[in-house]
Amino acid sequence: FGIRRQIYEKILHSGWREVTAYHTGDLMTRLTSDAGNVADGIVGTIPNILQLGIELVLVFCMLFYYSPLLAVFALLVAPVAALCSWWLGKRLKRLQGKVQESESEYRSFLQESLANLLIVKAFTGEDRAVERLTKLREERFYWVYRKTGLGTASSTVMSLAFQGGYLIAFSYGAWQLSRQQITYGTMSVFLTLVNRVQAPILGLAQQIPRIIALLTSAGRIMELQRIPGEQRAAGEIRGWEIGVELRNVCFGYTREPVLKRVNLKICPGEFVAIAGESGIGKTTLIRILMAFLETGAGTVDFYNGSG
Repeated sequence: FGIRRQIYEKILHSGWREVTAYHTGDLMTRLTSDAGNVADGIVGTIPNILQLGIELVLVFCMLFYYSPLLAVFALLVAPVAALCSWWLGKRLKRLQGKVQESESEYRSFLQESLANLLIVKAFTGEDRAVERLTKLREERFYWVYRKTGLGTASSTVMSLAFQGGYLIAFSYGAWQLSRQQITYGTMSVFLTLVNRVQAPILGLAQQIPRIIALLTSAGRIMELQRIPGEQRAAGEIRGWEIGVELRNVCFGYTREPVLKRVNLKICPGEFVAIAGESGIGKTTLIRILMAFLETGAGTVDFYNGSG
């Protein structure tokens, strides 16, 4: 589906300041794990839901043709499954989010420690790095364990509820059989159809964890899609003919301004040195000239010999 390519393209074409608010490990998790969950959901979960839904409708119609009362009774388990799914969904969504966040932190630490291995060794921080990684792994395991345990417990409860429904249907069939209202063959058909009605409902309920994983990962991907994109110039100016002029440019990363009413004009081909003490905004000025940052006020105009 090209999900990873679309996310990657969005990151590259988004504003630099907005993208750098996310750690690269977090971005990698969204590119790999979250994109994989969405792709698996599209390929596997959604077709399974459609298949189970069609099977449920067909089997219910067949059972309703033979015994309307038994068909309605078999379908009564649907509200139970719906309530369990609603209760499960709210909690699983939160736990799935925690799992993905812990995965992002885990990958971020691995990336930072390996990329700065020289610094870790220089300060003899090997043992501290291992301890930190162990804590992150245990935290991730905790959330995965909670999510898996909740899913297993809910599946067990729903399975027991469906087995109870099947037992009631069996008792109802035995009662009708004792009154000679049905035959053994009819009872066998009824029980088979009841089981076939309940099976799709149980299958749909068991898809809830996958649906939650799909929705949670899709939400994390959509969060990246909401990042404002960069404004791209309609045309190109030759590099050796470019001049730039700043008029009353103001900028601040917070409420405290870094640049205040800056005016600067650099003509095409002119060499300019920007000097000064640390913290006066030299790097910020370069980022504004490179269009990595947008000015809070003022204008930045590029021009060539023709204007």
